[in-house]
Amino acid sequence: FGEDKIARDIRLDDLNAADIQVLLSGVFHVQADSDRTGRSIFCVLSHLIGRWNHPSCPWTIQNVIRAHYFIMFNILLPVPEVQMKGIVTIYYDYISKVSKASMPSLHDFMVLKAYRNTVPIRYTALHLCLKKEEKGVAFTNNLLEGILKGMTQYVKVRTRVHYGSDMESLYGLRSYGIPQESFPVDSYGKLRTEILNTWFLKHVKAEGREDDFHRRLVETMDHDTSDESMISSSVAERAAPAYNNNNNNNNMAAAAAPVSPLQHDILLGRGVRLMQHPGNVRFREFLEGYQDDYDRAQRNKRRKVSIEVVRVLRHQGVRFLERNEHGDWVESDVTEAEDKVGQLFRSRRK
Repeated sequence: FGEDKIARDIRLDDLNAADIQVLLSGVFHVQADSDRTGRSIFCVLSHLIGRWNHPSCPWTIQNVIRAHYFIMFNILLPVPEVQMKGIVTIYYDYISKVSKASMPSLHDFMVLKAYRNTVPIRYTALHLCLKKEEKGVAFTNNLLEGILKGMTQYVKVRTRVHYGSDMESLYGLRSYGIPQESFPVDSYGKLRTEILNTWFLKHVKAEGREDDFHRRLVETMDHDTSDESMISSSVAERAAPAYNNNNNNNNMAAAAAPVSPLQHDILLGRGVRLMQHPGNVRFREFLEGYQDDYDRAQRNKRRKVSIEVVRVLRHQGVRFLERNEHGDWVESDVTEAEDKVGQLFRSRRK
């Protein structure tokens, strides 16, 4: 940032267009909610790794570090819980259609390692979510080996690896108390652009810098010709951050339309065939994480657990489907889905 800024905090004005572009690319994400122990959650999506080495990439490793520094010192460090408990970092192997994880140069690795040691925030947990796809980090052995070798012993003992599909990774994170409502990727592996950068918008509003932010955003989009510019455009279209789905009315209107069940959907009904549906199998495994909460809850509060389960799954893009009178699959009413979840909880107690 320059020697003249050593003695003061870094502000939005100190970031250039490429720095802003990294912030808004969706690569870094601060979740709106904490884990079950109250720790803040910081996500990194893997399509950034090595991307600055690509000729078409408008940013460099310096831009990545500057953006990361801004998040650490302006977004996370001021939070009292971060100072006391540290943060949970999730490295998510997001597979982009146009990008592939590539190996940063040795120089870049050394720069990143040196920079990481200067950040006064404890990494109290690290989750690596890897996939079985050729573009993923797990299929780039040198890259994965470099990541693991770059960890200190302190970080290694606090690291958990989740290997599988997006749905399996989300289930794994859920078992460690990571909430799904503000997670940047849904159970289908798609970026949730409606919540990306909400943490940044919240910071800008708290600083009273909305007008300046929109001006800088226009500059960023003018410099950005990559796919990530679509995310910046979606930020410009949002007047205010929102983690709730504002299209509930539209969803209810379309609920009666016949749909084709997907692998992650939950099919309501009876029969061995439905029980063996992949979405139903994962659903039963998912409920295990809530069974104790349901059993311990007072009788008049158990429905709240069922409501929470349905809400979390719907946020992940999972649908509850049932047959209509014509034999077509349609999306079930939310209340009915909650009733079914409650019935399953009760049957598992027997």
